[in-house]
Amino acid sequence: MTRNGEGPSRRGFLRGLGAGTGVALLGGGATLLSGCGSSSKSATNVTSGSGKPVLKPVKLGWWGATCEAPIYVAYNKGFFEREGLKVELVNLGQSSAKDAISSGKVDGAPGITFEWLKPIEQGENIRITGGLHGGCLRLVAGKKTGITTLQGLKGKTVGTDQIGGSAHSFFSVVLSQAGIDPTKDVSFVAFPGAQLETALNRGEIVAVAAADPFPFLIVSDGNGVELASNLTGAYKDHYCCAIGLNGELIDESPATAAAVTRAWLSASGWIANNIEETAKIEADKKYVPIDAAVAAKLLGTYFWTPSVTRLQANIVEYAKEFKTTGILDKGTDPAQLAQQAFRDVTGGDSGLDLSTPVLGSTSGSPSASATAGASGGAYGLGRYRRADTYVLTAAQRRQLLDFAACPHGARAAGGSSGADPKSTSGHDMKHMIMNDA
Repeated sequence: MTRNGEGPSRRGFLRGLGAGTGVALLGGGATLLSGCGSSSKSATNVTSGSGKPVLKPVKLGWWGATCEAPIYVAYNKGFFEREGLKVELVNLGQSSAKDAISSGKVDGAPGITFEWLKPIEQGENIRITGGLHGGCLRLVAGKKTGITTLQGLKGKTVGTDQIGGSAHSFFSVVLSQAGIDPTKDVSFVAFPGAQLETALNRGEIVAVAAADPFPFLIVSDGNGVELASNLTGAYKDHYCCAIGLNGELIDESPATAAAVTRAWLSASGWIANNIEETAKIEADKKYVPIDAAVAAKLLGTYFWTPSVTRLQANIVEYAKEFKTTGILDKGTDPAQLAQQAFRDVTGGDSGLDLSTPVLGSTSGSPSASATAGASGGAYGLGRYRRADTYVLTAAQRRQLLDFAACPHGARAAGGSSGADPKSTSGHDMKHMIMNDA
């Protein structure tokens, strides 16, 4: 139901998904596909005199979300440079990934894995090439309600940050799998993220389904109990954010697409054992308007297990589940959509390298600050922890709320390189810490 008590129609719910319901959720180009999993162009590489593929310069989008850490690390620690890439990071401001890619503003951007599916179903020329990390969505019940299981939500009202948004969509699937009809047994009400905890405390809702930092704060304040997340139950090994690349880039220069994907995923794996250094990069370079200690707390609740092959399996599952709940069209074949959406440009995970790049210093290069030595090791679940294992100081809590309550975080920063974007004034800084709200 909406704030005025009217229930959302299924058409409105789906329209919200297809239109791009949040920031950094959707991606793709405007070119329609001629067949399942491929475009009308064949994949070719331009080669140099030595026979090596010539890599194209690429532009990649960012907004200022804490969970966009892999792109910041890949740029500033030399992962892109190690692959021989010339990368420009473009602050997308108010633009969605879908609009930015289709307009040619960028060649790729990070986005919520399952939310790439609807625009691809609608014909957008986008390919998902790698899974970056897990985490960022939580469903928490108010501690005073006494609700400790999903079944306790039957007949109740749940607050969410956006009807048709990532959290609403994801937890609709979770509820459905638990035998709870998300359109009949539970009423969803949309509130601005910063007002969710107030609504919970006033008894207007019994639970919150949203992207961090809001549910994270509710639990860390001692006011909530985490019922589910996209890192628990059947989804404990599923990806939240994934790499989306323009299909034309893949077709015209598969070597470039592969290099971008390898570097990006390798940086994500490196983060698992370098949470504090990653948080320092985010804060010092002003990608996010919070300090390193706060950023580290959030980064530490996600898993950093990059993979190409595991992502492919996730996409198949998401496509099946989203059709069951009506998010995808009735006539859509989930297997075909999954095949169309995914593209293995790297030949699996064998080319990923979590060690810190050791590169020669180049003017304007991120490698100038790179440190030597391997720090990755085997892939694992990183350091995921439940939100209730963290205690925030009052000042840290205020930072998270300020970050989420003002327009667009660091995304409105001037310039397009992203190497050290200028910080913005208060009213220009509104962006939820996760890139899907």
